[in-house]
Parts: sequence; structure tokens; C-alpha cells
Amino acid sequence: MKFLQKISVVLERISTYITCFAVLIMFISMLIQVFMRYVVNKPLFWSEELARFCMVLMTFSACFVAVKKGLMANIDLIVVKLNANVQKMVRTVVNLFGIVLLTFLSYLGILLLFEFSVINEIAVGTRIPMRIIYAIMPVGMMGMVFQLIINTLQEFIGKEA
Repeated sequence: MKFLQKISVVLERISTYITCFAVLIMFISMLIQVFMRYVVNKPLFWSEELARFCMVLMTFSACFVAVKKGLMANIDLIVVKLNANVQKMVRTVVNLFGIVLLTFLSYLGILLLFEFSVINEIAVGTRIPMRIIYAIMPVGMMGMVFQLIINTLQEFIGKEA
């Protein structure tokens, strides 16, 4: 369990850096776009696409951190009124549901990567292969699955393990 937690900490750091980098690139590209469009009067053709791709990267890398820190949106109005054992059971069921759902969506995302229409698709403005952009989704979701597995194991082993 300690080994999995160390991997989780490393992945959290990497995800945090990726998220910050994506936000920075998104901000800079939009700032340059505003300057070029309204001051120079020559808008860039790639900046909006780059910002969109950075937003996708930011979303899926930040979701891993949110799952790790327990910051995902939840409604626990009733759950907090239950006893500790029932709360533990509810958290476990929710984690298992999340694992199944995210694994299924990751599988669909991986299938999408091998679709003929995606294999040779290239983004118009940035010339980035779309497979790279489409790969962000299953990688991010599998990171969340990994963290949900750790969260579920911690429910049974204990937080100190």
C-alpha cells in the first residue's frame, strides 16, 4: 500500500505541474490572440485551438488531483447522518461505481484512438495529431481509476497504511 501511495504522490505532482503548465499556455495564447486581433488587427489562426487543447489537458489532469484530495462534487446530506460503518460502505460503493464507469469510458476512449477517422486526423491550426488530444481522456480517466482504487483500499486498510 505504501508503494501505491508513493506512486499516487508522484502522479499528483506531475498532474499539478501539467495543470499549471496547461493553464499558463492557455493564458499566454489567449493574451497573444487578444493583442494580435485588437491591436495588430491580424488574428492568429492557431491560438484558440491551442487554448481548447490546453483546457482538455487541464481538465483531465486536474481531475486526478481532485479525486486524490476528495474535492470532486458530491452530495452527502444524508450520508453524514449515518453511522461510520454505513458511511464507509457508501463511500466504497460510490468508489466502485466510479471505477466501473471510468474504466468503461477509458475503454471507449482507447477504442476511439484506433478509429480510422482519428488515426490520420491532424488539427487544422496547430498541426497537432488528434490522437494525442484524444489520448488525454483515457489516460486521465485511468489515473482517476488508479486513485479510486487506492481510496477504496484505504477504506479497508486504514488511512495510516
